[in-house]
Amino acid sequence: VSGTKAALIARLQEADADEEEDVEEEVATAPATALKNGVAARTAQGSKAPAKKKVSKSTDGQKTGARLQRRSGVRKPQAKKAAFAVGELAEASEDIIDWYEVKVLKDLGEGSWQVARLKTGVKQKCEPGYIRKKISEVDQDGPFMAGEHVRFFFERKETWFGATGVLQTEHADGSFTLIKDEDGEDFTCTPDKMIKLGPISKLSDLKAGMKVRGMVAKTDVSGVLVDIGVAKRGSLPDRNMKPAVRNRSDPKYDVGERVLAYYHDDKAWYPATVNRINTDGTFRVLWDDESEEPYDARVQDLKMQARRRSLRPGQVADLWIYSVNLADGKFSLTMYEEQSARGQGDSDWASAFAGVPDDEFFDARVERILRFNLIASLQAPDGTRHTGSVHISCISDRFVDNIYDEVEVGDSIRVRITRADADKRRQKWGNNGLQLSMRVPWGP
Repeated sequence: VSGTKAALIARLQEADADEEEDVEEEVATAPATALKNGVAARTAQGSKAPAKKKVSKSTDGQKTGARLQRRSGVRKPQAKKAAFAVGELAEASEDIIDWYEVKVLKDLGEGSWQVARLKTGVKQKCEPGYIRKKISEVDQDGPFMAGEHVRFFFERKETWFGATGVLQTEHADGSFTLIKDEDGEDFTCTPDKMIKLGPISKLSDLKAGMKVRGMVAKTDVSGVLVDIGVAKRGSLPDRNMKPAVRNRSDPKYDVGERVLAYYHDDKAWYPATVNRINTDGTFRVLWDDESEEPYDARVQDLKMQARRRSLRPGQVADLWIYSVNLADGKFSLTMYEEQSARGQGDSDWASAFAGVPDDEFFDARVERILRFNLIASLQAPDGTRHTGSVHISCISDRFVDNIYDEVEVGDSIRVRITRADADKRRQKWGNNGLQLSMRVPWGP
């Protein structure tokens, strides 16, 4: 019996030696990234090499269990979910311009795929970035997925620019590596700086009431400009933008906001930009005149130069098409779905106020203040919203020298229609010829 037991122990020890050689060979052939992660983990634990597990020789069952434990301890890297499935219908291209339908045949590794054209059956190899999910079947509201064609955004000199690429790999932090269309280089981007490309690619594809997703590229005098993936950026005017939500704990003004600051030495208001919120409650502002030194202003010495906006450059938002002008190559957007459903654009303001008597007053909101007039938004009897201009002479019955002494941006006012002129020569300052007055009309 003792001889048989000794022979069994010898065979188990020989099997242990063979298995250790197999483990060393397996680690040597593992991907470099997996090996690097293993080294990093061991370094973090303060050891240069994994400690060998000692096998107790008390019983044969314990030896066998130890061998199985060592075997299960060697983990191969988990395979990442493939961007495409064999048999899936996708789209491929040879120049990133013209895309055609293909059937996925085989995963060639490293992001490459073998496909067959649906029309001709010709097989070909698609390199990374030259194959994407079918645009018509992409879930625009769903999470981003590898293989989807996206428009991503990056900031340069305080303006956001868009480019396109195909998502390749999703990372643990939720970001994606994509292949840029313009140069084939890798780029890492987060979901909040991407929008999915859809079937809409031309201005003529846009219709009033259509839901789109876009990135705010930059601010404009009357609102913001939004990139939705077509050739030109759309305008989102202030009147179509939802009010900014503020908490009571928020500062009165945010860094970067445009304000008018009162300079006591000159006893005058000057345009400036909030640069810093000081610990004593004052605000450091930078004058538009760069030759002037920064100035610390009290909260009561500041006024918003324009309405505070709920969207800022770099933000992605769901919007609706408000109006499309193919002749001018322009389109406008709105944050209100119910407003877009009417399909009413600025070109309809003349008919919206047709027949309104000149002594009927409407509730309005001050959107912008200029040198000699203010811009206000109001709702027409048919429910559409429009903007008009109130000249400085129509603000009060008494003489007004400075509009800021009378109203501020965001104030509610009462106005009446004095002229709804459709002549484009009168379309100035964005008021589209709609002239307003805050003064009560004189008697007959």
